Amino acid sequence: MGKLASIVVCTYNGERYLKEQLESLIVQSYRPLEIIISDDGSSDSTNQIIEEFRNAYPDLFRVLDNRKHQGLNHNFMNAFKYADGEYIFPCDQDDVWKEDKVEKLVSEIGDHDMIYTDSILVSETHEEMQKKRSDIVNMVAESELIYFIFCNCVAGHSLMFKRSLLDVMYPYDSHIPNDWWITWAAISMNGIMYLDWGSVYYRQHDSNISDPLRKKSGRKRRDSIKKNQARIKWLSLLRDSNFISSKDKDMVENIRVLYEKRLNNMFFDMAMFRFHYKNKEKLYFSLKKSPAKIFRNIVKESLGLKHKVFMKKVF
Repeated sequence: MGKLASIVVCTYNGERYLKEQLESLIVQSYRPLEIIISDDGSSDSTNQIIEEFRNAYPDLFRVLDNRKHQGLNHNFMNAFKYADGEYIFPCDQDDVWKEDKVEKLVSEIGDHDMIYTDSILVSETHEEMQKKRSDIVNMVAESELIYFIFCNCVAGHSLMFKRSLLDVMYPYDSHIPNDWWITWAAISMNGIMYLDWGSVYYRQHDSNISDPLRKKSGRKRRDSIKKNQARIKWLSLLRDSNFISSKDKDMVENIRVLYEKRLNNMFFDMAMFRFHYKNKEKLYFSLKKSPAKIFRNIVKESLGLKHKVFMKKVF
């Protein structure tokens, strides 16, 4: 018998699609298996659906009792602590897994700390859209942190990580997406692996948190100052993490300093430009963008923000 695998499902008002997802989990070909569900204060029939499955499969399901709403990232990172398995799988409430997903990822991970796969995009009614995530973003197979500093091609629903990462992933700040944090940790330890195979039917609907098809084009563009400040915070958290190597720590701190200086720079920042241009093949690898668009992004990142900070204070 193999080592225990833990599927960690986080739910929140997920009655529309949850049953189909749970049905795809109970037929997984891999055993031994446990399914942990952590609901985040749902007000619809989500908890009734969960109870139905727990009563039908008491040896398979464990349900965590949350007293208050935590938010998606914190809910996942808290729920991982209750997993007993050697292999831990984050699981969204609205997708559908292939029945050999767990078995295949466990057999392929080898000495790596994390493995992730491609995803098959489907409609609300589970009709295949003839598109995969790899048609939208380039998947990175390299275990170098710089590939993932600003862009993350790893979707939480497609990854599995080893239990050993739990020893280094905390403390955790929910400002950073949980799948990004797991990826950073795995890269810094024994590395990651990409499996070119669609393990999940990734459902597209109006309530998706991520938007791979850019259907929500009406969203306002993020304020450049807030975006810059968020990057400084993310880089600070990564720099101070328990898992980062001394070499990567120096790199992250140097990048953080560039973004700190950007707030006080009125004009074009050549140091920022040189950093982005020199490392563009890695920094922007996962983006399916033309060289011209990447260059435009580099120039945009190199523009000082002092004038915008001043305008905000005045007006």
